Amino acid sequence: MSASGESSSGSDGQEQEANGRSTSFAPASSPGLSLRQQENNSSPSGPQRVPSSRPLLASETSHEHPPEETHHQQQQLPQHQQTDRDDGDAPPPNNFVRRLSQHFQRRTNFTRMRKTPFLHRPVHADELSDKPEIEAGWLDPEAEATEWLSLFYDLVVVAVLTVFSSTHELSSPGSIAVFLSYFIILSWIWSSQTHYDVRFQSEDSYHRFLKLLQISCFVYIGAASGGWNPGYIQDPDTLNVTGRAASDRITALASFLTVTIAFAASRTILAFQYAVGAWMGRKAGRDVKGMYVMIVGLCVSTVFAIVAAALPATSQALVGVKIALFYSCILVEILCVWFLLNKNLHRRVRTERIAERYGAFTLIILGEGFISLIKGFNNAISGLSTDNTETYGQVVVEPKLTTGTIAIVVIFLLFLFLFGRFSHGEAKSQHRAMSWELIHFPLHFGLLLLLAAMVNFIITLTYVHGINLVLDLWNSVYESTLANQPLNSTQIYITRHYLDKLQVTPSFTTEIEFIRGLVNSTTPQYNANVTALQYFGQVMVATTDSYGVKITTDMVNKLDALYNLDPTVQTNHTLQEQLIEHAQEIAIELIQEPINEAMSGTLWLFPTAGAVLILCAARSMLWTPYRGLAHWVVHGTQYVGGFILALLGLLDIGGKTLDLSREDNLAGTNPFYHLVSMSWPLGIVAIVYVLIYAVPVIVLAVLHKRRGGVLLEWNDCGEMEDEHQPMPMRSGSVSGVRVGSGQAGTRTSIARARIPDRKASVVPEFSSPFQEKHPAHEGV
Repeated sequence: MSASGESSSGSDGQEQEANGRSTSFAPASSPGLSLRQQENNSSPSGPQRVPSSRPLLASETSHEHPPEETHHQQQQLPQHQQTDRDDGDAPPPNNFVRRLSQHFQRRTNFTRMRKTPFLHRPVHADELSDKPEIEAGWLDPEAEATEWLSLFYDLVVVAVLTVFSSTHELSSPGSIAVFLSYFIILSWIWSSQTHYDVRFQSEDSYHRFLKLLQISCFVYIGAASGGWNPGYIQDPDTLNVTGRAASDRITALASFLTVTIAFAASRTILAFQYAVGAWMGRKAGRDVKGMYVMIVGLCVSTVFAIVAAALPATSQALVGVKIALFYSCILVEILCVWFLLNKNLHRRVRTERIAERYGAFTLIILGEGFISLIKGFNNAISGLSTDNTETYGQVVVEPKLTTGTIAIVVIFLLFLFLFGRFSHGEAKSQHRAMSWELIHFPLHFGLLLLLAAMVNFIITLTYVHGINLVLDLWNSVYESTLANQPLNSTQIYITRHYLDKLQVTPSFTTEIEFIRGLVNSTTPQYNANVTALQYFGQVMVATTDSYGVKITTDMVNKLDALYNLDPTVQTNHTLQEQLIEHAQEIAIELIQEPINEAMSGTLWLFPTAGAVLILCAARSMLWTPYRGLAHWVVHGTQYVGGFILALLGLLDIGGKTLDLSREDNLAGTNPFYHLVSMSWPLGIVAIVYVLIYAVPVIVLAVLHKRRGGVLLEWNDCGEMEDEHQPMPMRSGSVSGVRVGSGQAGTRTSIARARIPDRKASVVPEFSSPFQEKHPAHEGV
């Protein structure tokens, strides 16, 4: 009896200990217990357990039954298990190990790796809800493709746009048409694929493989962009041109053929995607008439592209037909989309997905602007203007100024105009969403033009400063050389610090010594002035290249003409003087050519800054139309500021050629060039942008304070709302607005967005590098 009693009391003690350890997680009816054990736990005579969230372990369940039942179960076990269970000499399990095991079984949630299906099928028509079939989702929400695949596709767009921008810089008005012709193709391929992806793309191996093929087409289009120029695709043999002109035309024709073939391949892949979707949709009883329209349009587009690639470019008329056929492909597809929307055949899509995709593409454009900006900054800082505080003021941060880079401020304000009050989660009508999509093409191209003009402006200022620096040094060193005087320490330092950076052959020091030898020689073989001017032309070309300014064909031709002059000393003094004057004229034209090219790249700064601001306001109104005062304050200031900047584009009217042979280089040029010489244009844009962003914030904050001193916020329609209590009633006003109903008295779906308290940035003033007067021919 004593032994039995001790055993019973020991079992009770172990049960109490187990219950004490599992107080917070033991279930009343655990799925880990057998039916008999659950009945015992729920019976009045059985032991009571505290609720738990996990199955019980064997170490816990072994002590939850009366000793008699446990002994009965032990008798039914196999002999070797009963021997192990009855081993009373074994030590009790370690409490720490047992609790650790319980913790992992309670906390760890393992996920099985799911097999990626080959192809997800659309939802069957019988499984749809009461909504119209065209408005129902094509796939189950779980089968829709993740955002990562689309973002990966966007990376290819970034790469292609970056490569094309590096080979076709928007450095002059003449380059805009070439850039636009390529950007149309790039944008439409991305847009047409996005139209399919947001509606039909699923997370399966089939769509991943086709996305790989689409990426390959994009890569080929980007790889062939180096020689892209549709106006240069005529066969050079029919024009009787040779040399570099013939080479440029051959490269342009090869680029056009590659792009058209890759475009046709991408249309074929997209048509195949629509065909497979139509086949599966028909089997599922879905409406696929819209997909049939897209298949026909894509097939016609493919045929047009193939014909455009196959036609010979032996005449100007055939070149026009090739270009017209190629861009007709895009027009046909756009007409198909319009037809679907007009006939209500376009399958509905969650508009927030469209907002996400186009928002991502807009960020790509802004990122491309940063790439160009950083590249321009690098050229400006690593060029010959390393000691120019103006360069650092407009590129990095001038220590005396409180603001950062003007260009970066402008880009950040553009981001705020585009996304500061943008909520992509709001559902919109299909027609409004389509209009919102269409406005992005001019917006994106305008952003590219604006960002390029900003980069050109900074490069122009630093490049002109570098030209002045080289002219200063050249005149100083050359005068010392003609006077047969050694270079002083300052001249030696500047030569090593600046001119030794240039990629010239031979080095600057070697050439100066050679010219000094010609000056000191009693019977020189070559004329020192002509030889110096020839080397000076090479120095100017190297200086231009160091700032990232495009070296045009005319500049190369001028350098060739300069080196084609015979520098041999002539006995006829008159002919010798005429040769020197002719060399000076070519040298001045050689400098003047890149400066005019760089200046022309800033002409569209004001018009594009205004146009982008207007398009930002239109984009915001299409997606989030504010009501009442917020609409007029926010969008009204953007429209007014945009029109003011656009009207400033009239300052471009006038001459656009600088004459470096005159004392006043800017005489006869347009007023905008005079503003550039004073470093004002980018500062004006920044000031206008800061005011346009700050004025609505300040005005609305003042109005909020005057209306009771309570912090007011915008609802999702842009109305001002109290944060804690209704607005006091006034004459002609109501306390609230029912969203979407137009009835007063009730507020619903209020999305609060506190108005930030921002201070307007201070735009620094810079001195003009054009104030330095260094005629190119002086001292030569």
